[in-house]
Amino acid sequence: MRTFITFFLLTTIVIGQEGIPANVGTGVLPPGLDGETDLNAIKRKRIEALQLAVEVLRNRYERGLISISFVLAAQIELAMAKLDSTTVKQERLDHIETAVISALTVWQRIHELQKVGARGGEEDAEIQARAAVFRFREMWLTEKGAGPQQPLIGQEGILTNVGTGVLPPGLDGETDLNAIKRKRIEALQLAVEVLRNRYERGLISISLVLAAQIELAMAKLDSTTVKQERLDHIETAVIGALTVWQRIHELQKIGARGGEEDAEVQARAAVFRFREMWLTEKAAAPQSTAAVVSGVPQSTNIVPSYSVDELNSCPLLNYTRPCCWITETRSDCPITCPRASQRGRRFRFGRP
Repeated sequence: MRTFITFFLLTTIVIGQEGIPANVGTGVLPPGLDGETDLNAIKRKRIEALQLAVEVLRNRYERGLISISFVLAAQIELAMAKLDSTTVKQERLDHIETAVISALTVWQRIHELQKVGARGGEEDAEIQARAAVFRFREMWLTEKGAGPQQPLIGQEGILTNVGTGVLPPGLDGETDLNAIKRKRIEALQLAVEVLRNRYERGLISISLVLAAQIELAMAKLDSTTVKQERLDHIETAVIGALTVWQRIHELQKIGARGGEEDAEVQARAAVFRFREMWLTEKAAAPQSTAAVVSGVPQSTNIVPSYSVDELNSCPLLNYTRPCCWITETRSDCPITCPRASQRGRRFRFGRP
């Protein structure tokens, strides 16, 4: 009897976990959620919600109510939801192509506003939109080159017939995957700097800076499978997030603007996120250094970087000063440290 009761209780728990408890909060559930256990139906509901979110957010951006960051984030989430819904290669390519076109039309709109100096054409908006275009283009080339079939990459990748026909510099006709990755990284590095400057002036939330830092870190990780390079990229991200947190922490101690509790908590979470990524990568087995996607032309690797230990060998950074960002090259670095200025230049935008 005891065995039967135990089995009954366990079975009830498992069955109950298939749905959503009706006693959560007010008990009200989004339409289509209650009792739905069909995975594909849930995926469709997610896509429908995200499609609506993109439309609503874009309308709010057009009215000057929100940052373009929210629109781009929703577009990326929608693209990933669509890719999660299928393993059919052509369907996945079609979904990514739709995302490329969507991001491109957003960039074109911002580009036109920027040319006439209108609201919505701010530098940070243009850079973020440009980075999103390169991200989706990178995804398309990667998907196109995956698998045993040799892809024919040519006219199908040219987007001059979309919208105004204007393309971000470096996109037209470019089919070298690593070249596209470099363009994405360069745009994100510039976006981080511009957004950080706007945050320092009290114009935007710290969440936008942190989101750009995370996107930059992921772009760099997408650029290589070499373990040490990946660790170096994550270390750079840890330092970047840590300096942001230190800045906020100092402002918080004196009760100044920019030191709000939500800013400190978000920055702290970003530091722990990158630290978690570093530890996970450190523990992972080494990956193959032959990061070649079948059929996709690739040039040399992306961006070299230096480790935290190497940086600590010279007072390049003052980690206790909140105003000392990762891009700063200290003028008081001893002459006996011959690579100090070189390191400073490399960390500034991540370029040699």
